[in-house]
Amino acid sequence: MTYVNRSDSQGREITVSVRVVQRLIDAIEQAGVPRAEIMRVLGADALPLHELDARVSSRKVDRMCELAVDLTGDQALALRWAQSLTERTFAPVSQVLAYAGSLRKSLALLAEYEGLFCDQTCFALSESDGLATLRLYPGWSFSSPRMARFAAEMGAGGFLVVIRSFSPRGAVARVCFDYPAPQYRDEYQRTFGDVAVCFDQSFCGIVFDRAALDRPSAYADAEIHRAMQSVAERRLLRVAKNAPFSLRVRDVLEQRAPERVNMASVARALGLSVRTLRRQLNAEGTSYREIEYAVLASLARQLLCDKQLTIQETAYAMRFSDAATFHRALKQWTGMTPTELRNSATQPIHLA
Repeated sequence: MTYVNRSDSQGREITVSVRVVQRLIDAIEQAGVPRAEIMRVLGADALPLHELDARVSSRKVDRMCELAVDLTGDQALALRWAQSLTERTFAPVSQVLAYAGSLRKSLALLAEYEGLFCDQTCFALSESDGLATLRLYPGWSFSSPRMARFAAEMGAGGFLVVIRSFSPRGAVARVCFDYPAPQYRDEYQRTFGDVAVCFDQSFCGIVFDRAALDRPSAYADAEIHRAMQSVAERRLLRVAKNAPFSLRVRDVLEQRAPERVNMASVARALGLSVRTLRRQLNAEGTSYREIEYAVLASLARQLLCDKQLTIQETAYAMRFSDAATFHRALKQWTGMTPTELRNSATQPIHLA
């Protein structure tokens, strides 16, 4: 890896999703640093943390990661962050990957959606002699060796979670790093377990059994996969600044459903005033209430399609205190009662 500030082939500054910055702040707080101190030192109060589609300069993110290590005094912070990752950490993309039919499909989808995290390609996959090699950050450059190490630790830990979700632990042959072993080398073994950790290699990445790429997933779920993929695709449109405001509102509501969210909260999440959001939705021929009802109705219908859930249980899942209140609300949203909606649903309605 090289150590200069990042820019693309046209010389434009590379940006990172604010969602990644939010997870960084969470990790620092979990390491024992008060959030107020984090905000003061990182200058996080000047960042668009409440704008779901905001982007942050890669230079600023590099500096924030280095400050994070200084704040916590934990040189292995990135490794600990990687250990805390779950399938919901970067929803919906992490869920799209988790429910894909195979690791190969999962990695292909990640390549498609990685623009939701960063403007640059973060990995490359090659296959040879029964092995698959996943190289991290091909062509990237970083502001310092410490930042390059931070990114490699976080990336290797995250990709190992993905690979192991599809394959038995023995499928991974080794994890490679292109720098000398740091003083906290023992933390690598704690993070990567029984996998060989190799330093001073020609690349950063993971080498694993090629057969693991096409081994069927035990957790594949086509219904959930399609629903989450739909959400991810809409979010990509928003990042590209092409999505209608109605889709942006729907995405925020779907993230928070079944909780009820008022228009002011959604407007803040989108970096807009309530007045501006209302005007934009009116121009698109819809309203906040119409979108809210459609989201709640869609979720209710998905739950009602599960015949193992009673209507009372569905009401509780939708945050209603009793079935009667749920009955009235559903009648308002769809014109049908829970029983009528369940009987009319021949298959689940997916998030559109």
